Amino acid sequence: MKIIEAMLTENSCYKLGKKLKVQGLMLHSIGTPQPRAEVFARGWNDPAKEVAVHGFIDGLTGEVWQFLPWEICGWHAGGGANLTHIGVEMGEPDCIKYKPSSATFTVSDADKPAAIEVVKRTYAAAVELFAQLCRKFELDPLGDGVIIGHAEGYARGIASNHGDPEHIWRQLGLPYTMESFCRDVAARLSKEVPENPVYITYTVRKGDTLSGIGAEYGVAWYKLAEYNSLADPGLIYPGQIIRIPADELPDEAEPVSYTVQAGDSLWKISRQLLGSGWRFTEIMQLNGLRSISIKPGDVLEIPRE
Repeated sequence: MKIIEAMLTENSCYKLGKKLKVQGLMLHSIGTPQPRAEVFARGWNDPAKEVAVHGFIDGLTGEVWQFLPWEICGWHAGGGANLTHIGVEMGEPDCIKYKPSSATFTVSDADKPAAIEVVKRTYAAAVELFAQLCRKFELDPLGDGVIIGHAEGYARGIASNHGDPEHIWRQLGLPYTMESFCRDVAARLSKEVPENPVYITYTVRKGDTLSGIGAEYGVAWYKLAEYNSLADPGLIYPGQIIRIPADELPDEAEPVSYTVQAGDSLWKISRQLLGSGWRFTEIMQLNGLRSISIKPGDVLEIPRE
């Protein structure tokens, strides 16, 4: 997806640059009839503005404008979520009209189809962006409190009293909810599972070396360097994806069984048993799963290290 860098370099939040330890993602809807990201890029790039989000989804194009580095705290939640969650705003149709001091709006029958198209566009872009951010920060999209809306943030005591983003979906008669949004983000990630994989992937962690990764999987480091077209095998970085050719892997030991417990997700099981949430795709492949849905009592085979 296209991300336009438009940092709010004059905004006091940007200048403060407080480090954010990313624990989740918060989705917002702007609450005013304005779809254009450039309007907010100009308006918020001001030392006097006490608002700053990390990303803004343009309602006309679906493009993401990045206003802050992902790893610094934003001013988007009006509460503790500023210290834990990346904040992303969605633009809203310019054909809706809010009632004074209210989250309720009206839209004419003639304008409603256009309004719905804007909201569908921002929803789809948000799903793709949140999937990318979950991958980048190794977040479980189905985990409790990981992906939330502003309204849920308020219910949890970590955000101010706002009803977004579900208020706009509901009033336009769309079937979207934050629950469906989380499922759609997880489903977007699960689409990366190949039908017949010729390689598995490994996400580099702090302190990793190519030789260490190779030793863990029984593959020579120089083969990994060649397969991943690494000009300097000594330079790898946290978050980098290393492809490990399946035909180079040694014969696998017999998998072990795991019975799904209440509150489990594929991500949680993978992180607990395999050391990385991103290895949930290996569990899906081994068990022939085409969906991320699991329920208590299901028995899964887990690859043995």
